[in-house]
Amino acid sequence: MRLKRAYISLLLAVIFVLAYAFPAMALTVADYPADRHEYKETIEMVWAKDGTLAKIQYNVTNTGATSGIRYRTAKITFDVGGHFSGEIDALALRGAKPEPGQKTVSVITITVDDLAQVLQVPADQVEDFKRLASTPGVLRVGAVIEIYNAATGEVLDTITSRDQIQSVTSKWGFDRGSIEDMYSRFKGGEHQNAYSPPGGGNPAGGGGSSSNGGTGQGNAELALYARSRGGQDIRGNYVPPEDRPPGTAKYADVVKAVLRIYQPELPKSLQKLGAVIDWWRVDGATVSYPKRAPDFTFSHFVDPVGTVTVNMNYLGGQIEDAGPVEATAEFEEDWSVAGAPIHDMLTDRDAPPPTEYPITAAYKTTVHYHYYVSEEGDSKPTRVDGEISVNGNVTANLLVNGTGINIL
Repeated sequence: MRLKRAYISLLLAVIFVLAYAFPAMALTVADYPADRHEYKETIEMVWAKDGTLAKIQYNVTNTGATSGIRYRTAKITFDVGGHFSGEIDALALRGAKPEPGQKTVSVITITVDDLAQVLQVPADQVEDFKRLASTPGVLRVGAVIEIYNAATGEVLDTITSRDQIQSVTSKWGFDRGSIEDMYSRFKGGEHQNAYSPPGGGNPAGGGGSSSNGGTGQGNAELALYARSRGGQDIRGNYVPPEDRPPGTAKYADVVKAVLRIYQPELPKSLQKLGAVIDWWRVDGATVSYPKRAPDFTFSHFVDPVGTVTVNMNYLGGQIEDAGPVEATAEFEEDWSVAGAPIHDMLTDRDAPPPTEYPITAAYKTTVHYHYYVSEEGDSKPTRVDGEISVNGNVTANLLVNGTGINIL
């Protein structure tokens, strides 16, 4: 028995390459002992010096399991821009059959020429295909993952897309490492949250946006609405308040900042574990606008210095849908007369032309989530709950284009 084990260990310590003779293809599989071969990514793209795709290296770990619920990569799938698609039989390629309790790594190498043949690209389109496959984001590599009973070989479930991993793994109680490995078998085309705010806003978790052309970090959008104060004109007649076009204001107007915060997205590290959001809440929101210079007056205009930050009002509590939560605050545009027909006698200059000033809203949220983990031998998965803080900001430009005060 000792001699047999020593012989097996000796065999596993040697790296060997198996070349499989597939018709018109030169696919190769290199098998290594798991402790002798480390890889950073399951799917590794190898590029030629001219920047085109040369080959794909697909790393698969083999375990010598004889019992329990296991998973395996049955097929490797490919799609190039929706024009060409196909698959290869990963089980047929892999020749490694490790002993119980041992692991090996199979490195399947697929050249771009192999890929063209797998996808049955016509001969007169191969060069165009190679250029297309080399375009970032066009090539998608996936897998058909089988959940099976190692004792009987019976296939119990199948995963064919990233979106199925969460539901299938929670059913069978796979551990964190296994779930992360399954996610790694899909590459190309980032997984996007399906929710999109109304009115063309950002997907939850995407960069902050603004109806006034602003940008930010987070999952919110900021809109600015100004309204004149109203009052008497130079003839003594009453003039009612007037709404300005969105994103614009005049000196002395009241500006209302409206921040819409959407449900944050969980980090990809938690998504890979199958985590789902139970609820979320807003913990705070502020808005910052230019601060009026100390020596600024209506007829002596000086650029603003620094900013003023005020709290925004919003409804608190736990939220179980995608939102949005709306936070609001009002402030006076008292720092600029840009665009007004005013001449500064002290400096002998006219007011600046209409000018955009940045208005920034910041917010804090808490997200509660859960996922399931299972250790070998557990009768049922264990629920793990957690909370993370997700903060963000978004900036919109306010165009100041005149004055709301009568000029004598």
